[in-house]
Amino acid sequence: MINKKYKPYVSVSEVKIYKVNDYDDGLVAFASCILDDKYFLNGIGVYRKLKKGYRITFPKRRDSKGRTKDIFAPVNLDAYNGIATKIINKYLIMYDNKN
Repeated sequence: MINKKYKPYVSVSEVKIYKVNDYDDGLVAFASCILDDKYFLNGIGVYRKLKKGYRITFPKRRDSKGRTKDIFAPVNLDAYNGIATKIINKYLIMYDNKN
């Protein structure tokens, strides 16, 4: 599990996990959550890492020329870790209690 003592400066609540069949690229679930009791964030990808553990990705969109644009992205590592900790821990509790 990810460090339970980590105190993010962004509050993350109402985490929901939507499991998908394992894909070749490691995608195992999608997630949504509420940030700071104000913002709904949907379309978060939960991926299994090649060696061990999990990572998350945030929503992106492709433009007409095939370029990828971020729809949402944390501006620093603390914000990413705060969101990732909550989502990955919820996934582990619900679906992967081997770790």
